[in-house]
Amino acid sequence: MKTWPVHPLIVRYGIPLLAVACALGLTSPVLPVLQGVIFLPLLVAVAISAWYGRRIGGFLAVASGSLGSAFFHLPPVYSFRIAAPDDASRLVVFVLAAGVLVWFLDSRQQLSDQLAMLLHQATERERIVRQKQEEVIHAGKLATIGQLAAGIMHELNNPLNNVNLYLGMLRDLARTHELDYAKLTSAIDEAQGQVKRAAEIVSHLRVFARGGEAPQRPCCIDDIIHRALSFVQDPLRLASVTATFTRSPVEILIEGNDTQLEQVFVNLLLNAKDAMSEASIKRITIASRLENGSVIVEVDDTGPGVAPEIAHVLFTPFITTKPSGVGLGLGLSICSNIMKAHHGRIAVGSTPTGGARFMLTFPVSQSAFRLETAPDQVPHSL
Repeated sequence: MKTWPVHPLIVRYGIPLLAVACALGLTSPVLPVLQGVIFLPLLVAVAISAWYGRRIGGFLAVASGSLGSAFFHLPPVYSFRIAAPDDASRLVVFVLAAGVLVWFLDSRQQLSDQLAMLLHQATERERIVRQKQEEVIHAGKLATIGQLAAGIMHELNNPLNNVNLYLGMLRDLARTHELDYAKLTSAIDEAQGQVKRAAEIVSHLRVFARGGEAPQRPCCIDDIIHRALSFVQDPLRLASVTATFTRSPVEILIEGNDTQLEQVFVNLLLNAKDAMSEASIKRITIASRLENGSVIVEVDDTGPGVAPEIAHVLFTPFITTKPSGVGLGLGLSICSNIMKAHHGRIAVGSTPTGGARFMLTFPVSQSAFRLETAPDQVPHSL
């Protein structure tokens, strides 16, 4: 169905004139019942005019209604002269009342427009802030990947070297015509396994670096921690760091984005590695548990710990305890923002031995709760 656009001038000037004409028609001699209250229909016409035509339309209705009532209804009719003082007083009262009505309706619409504009601006600012937060999180991911570059190259180099080795074995078998099918099958299987491992590394890296909107779904914190440990196992091993993870005996699913939560634990693990660079014992201990309806995850290290004067600003952007030129000071700020987005919180404290302890608290959604039989202690060491 085709719709025709309405010109703004028609709305602003046409509606007031039409409304006043209808009001004057209702109070014409054809309808003597309304002649005693001739200004009531005109007030309705003024209200309609002010609503659609704003202030200009409203005052146009006041002017045309006053002139029309004086010409058609107030004696002597068909003349703009008003004989009776009472009629003149009634007309003045109508003009004043109609003017106040126009002012009130126009002010109300102005306030409504301002409120709509402020709401739009607030929504737009919230969208921009959310977009900037996502950009910062994505930049943090890329910075983390940069820190992991050496370990990733080493992790990819091993399966590629193994594939090259197995292909060399196949070539030697072909040259000597010693077609031992058992060796041939074994070499092919090993090569395929190494290719699969390399593909998994690349796939994990691609998923971790993925940006954009972060959908939330039921996910298991323990599985996310395990993936984060696997992701940083080479940097930890090269730094002679031992990591131990004790899973919770009860498995809890929370509503979250697994790649963002993985980034939280990757950042904490890399920070712990850097903090223990001068430590004689380099050990990271991770434990998860269910406590008072929340999932608690503690990440401990054997580094020098966090000074009390730094702890309260540690999650502020660009605050870092690392030497100059090492890190941007965004990792823990990103962790804090991700935790807030998941309705959780992160805090820093000290271990009994003086190292740093990061405690992460996640709310448990009753719609995403699962209990499974599990041992009390399930360590995972790297």
